This record gives sequence, C-alpha cells and structure tokens, in this order.
Amino acid sequence: MKLLLCLFFWLFIPFKGSAAVKKVDFSYLIPAQQPSIDQVCRLDTENCDKLSRPVNKEALFLIQKHKAWILYLGHKYKVQPTLIASIFLAEQSLIFGLYDVLQNILASWNIEITSSVGPLQVSALAVRISENLLSKLDHRKPVSKKVLQKKLLNIKSALYYATGYLLHIQNVYKKQGLDISNSFGLIGTLYTLGSVQKRAKQTKKLNRPMRVSYYGYFIEKNKSTVQKILYP
Repeated sequence: MKLLLCLFFWLFIPFKGSAAVKKVDFSYLIPAQQPSIDQVCRLDTENCDKLSRPVNKEALFLIQKHKAWILYLGHKYKVQPTLIASIFLAEQSLIFGLYDVLQNILASWNIEITSSVGPLQVSALAVRISENLLSKLDHRKPVSKKVLQKKLLNIKSALYYATGYLLHIQNVYKKQGLDISNSFGLIGTLYTLGSVQKRAKQTKKLNRPMRVSYYGYFIEKNKSTVQKILYP
C-alpha cells in the first residue's frame, strides 16, 4: 500500500524544486514597426529638420571601400554588419559637421576631448566601455585613453570601437530579457542617447514599448540602401 501511495505522489504531484521556470516574453517592449515621420517629429521637433538632409554620398563610398572589414566585424562580434554601416551613414549624414572637424584636429594634437571623436562620433565614455569589452573578447590588455582617442580618428579603428559599443548595448538589454539585435532603429537611438543600463531598466519598469528617435528613424529608412552595398 505504501509503495502504491509513493508511486501516485511521484507521478501526479510535481515537486516544487523541480518545477520549470517559465520564461517571460518581453518582446512587446520592442517597437514592432518603424514609426511614422510624424510620430518621430512630434517627439523630437528640434532634430526633425535633419531628416530632410540627403544621404552622404561619400559615406556610401566608404562603406563600399571598407565592406570586407565591416562584414568581418559583424561576423566576429555578432553585430549585424548592416547596423554597423548604418550607424556610420547616420553619423556622416545627420551629425558630423564643422565643430566635429575641429574636435578631430584637437584630438590629433593629443588634446583630450571629452565629447565624441572620429567618423563614427564615439564618445570618450563609449570608447572606454567598448575597449573594456573588446579587450576581454580579444584576449589582450586594454589600451590607454590617449591611444584610444587617436585610434578613433582612423575609420577602421572607429568602426571596430563602434561595433564594441553596439555589442555592449545588445548585451545590456539581453540581461533584461530583451533581444534587440534586429531592432536597428532602437539600437541607433541608444547609440546616440547613451545611459544604456538606466534606459534598459526603465523600459522594464515602465512596461511600455521604447521610442525610436529621428536618428533611429533615419537608420531604419536607409538600411536597405546599406544592405545593397554589403550584400549585392
């Protein structure tokens, strides 16, 4: 009798310790589709005019020129090559100007720049985060701040460190249960805004889809152009 009772409990009453943990799906917090330009401009009237600028033709040429390097970085660090190239295109089309040229000149003279530097406008904080991550992945010692700043002036090095920061963004959101690796507009938005860890936690706390900025809108709008260059 005791044997039958034990068998009954074992078959029909699951042990609490062996219960499977249910994985919560937070995909609804990721924007499902590209926002309209009206929605973007309503949220960011100050930068909306930038979207009327033409795509930088020289940037498209440089994407073609460094295509093999971009594809290599994407494959090695698990960041979509189209995203890497699209970030470069967005920086050159929307952000880069005379002030940034002057900043780059000062950086080349070994004057410390606390804001963004180089063709991908990687900030001092972002490049340190990227270097910490990439040095571990590449099994090497991290380089100094001075060396990092100089490296950002070179397009191949800038693409390398931008890729590291994009990987960092993906990793931070992954820890919150959010896979945003295919949400180019969203990652682009975070690339420019920063404070990634804070924003990832806030997204979960507020329990509402994240918003894409004018910068992210530009990336989504022009990613097909970039894809045609990388994957003809």
